[in-house]
Amino acid sequence: MDPLSPAFAALVGLAIAADRGLRGAARDAALVAGAIVFFAASAGSWLTVATFTFAAALTLLGFRSLGVGRRATPWIVALAAILVAFKWLAASSTARGTLGLAAVALPLGVSYYVLRAIAALVDGARGGVRDARPLEVAGFLSFLPLLRLGPIERLGPYLRQRRDAVRARAEDVAEGALRIVEGAFKVLVVGEALRVAAEPLSLHLGAIPWERGVSWGSVYAYALYIYFDFSGASDLAIGTARLFGVKVIENFDLPYSRPNLAEFWRAWHVSLSSWLRDYLFFPLARRLPAGAAPFVAPLIVMGLCGLWHGFTLPYLVWGLLHGAGLSIHQTWLRARRAIPALDRACASGAGRSIATMVTVHYVAFTWLFFAAPDVSSSLTAMRALAASAGSSAPIIATALAIAALGAWLPRALASIPRRVGAWSRVQLAVVLFLLVAARFWLATTAPEGAFVYQGF
Repeated sequence: MDPLSPAFAALVGLAIAADRGLRGAARDAALVAGAIVFFAASAGSWLTVATFTFAAALTLLGFRSLGVGRRATPWIVALAAILVAFKWLAASSTARGTLGLAAVALPLGVSYYVLRAIAALVDGARGGVRDARPLEVAGFLSFLPLLRLGPIERLGPYLRQRRDAVRARAEDVAEGALRIVEGAFKVLVVGEALRVAAEPLSLHLGAIPWERGVSWGSVYAYALYIYFDFSGASDLAIGTARLFGVKVIENFDLPYSRPNLAEFWRAWHVSLSSWLRDYLFFPLARRLPAGAAPFVAPLIVMGLCGLWHGFTLPYLVWGLLHGAGLSIHQTWLRARRAIPALDRACASGAGRSIATMVTVHYVAFTWLFFAAPDVSSSLTAMRALAASAGSSAPIIATALAIAALGAWLPRALASIPRRVGAWSRVQLAVVLFLLVAARFWLATTAPEGAFVYQGF
């Protein structure tokens, strides 16, 4: 069921009405019922319902074992096994050119669901949410705005809001509605225009001549496309959650304005990067030698991050490149601390501009592995881009200038008041709504409801 479809809007409306009209445990039961309807109305419904029901049962059994003083490790391993099995089957189906059962179920958000369930069990084992009642946990796992694709919300913040805020206030409804319109604008207007400009990268095709159509313009367009598409989808989920009176974690914070990979990952897909940090990086770093941890842990964690997107070599290479970049950043930080003059130069405005240009281009080129059908196509595309750099000098210079300006963007935005007048917000909402409506009405290449990160 497409989050931009009338059917999903109707389901959300019914769920909100039930949430406002019911009391106590019945509210959580209504969320579970809404999730069942959502899965039953989606592709591969029987397999999807069975998979999510099984994962929810494992999570609830894990919480029950915590209640009697047992460890949750077996249940966490079982949840991880579900994810690994579906990723493996999906990769095998893709390699054979067939549409297997896993390929049908995975687009419905198994990866996000399993990570939320594992985080809930780990937090419960650490003592943070052991007072959660089974139906509350089931309601959290069934929370309709987050079923499709992230953000990967944590159980603790969710429960505090559901228990403290009895109902969504008028402010929540207004903020949520505007956020939904903004997300739709990002996806349908800006994102779709960038998708067309980013072809063939944005098509994710496995055709042999994939790399022949890759140009400098398409690389930059794809970097922006994947941001607007995914951040727009996150806005839809965040805005819908606000209609229920729940503020979920923000997923993006101007990632392309960051001067290094560490800051980039603190601003890109924040819910996933914070999940990896809290549940993989820190536990792993504590088990590695102190001198090796800052360099080895990023490689392992980001390699796993790549495989989380899919069990393919291009995804693994993409993750390892980001892990290597994070390790190099640690070495660079040590050099900066050892040389005060270098540290001052890097902290200056010019230094941050240069660092942002380098970071943006490193990220943009790693997207070639993310979008490619295979590693050899990515390498061929890179060689072609290098050969055409001279003829593409104007677009490269423009991209460098924009990246340099991006180093100043967070400070400029911070100076703008966070809240504007109510009438201005209404005007903004009307303009965005009209643009989205025009996009639906006029365009002949409307997306088919397939967000980039939906398939992970």
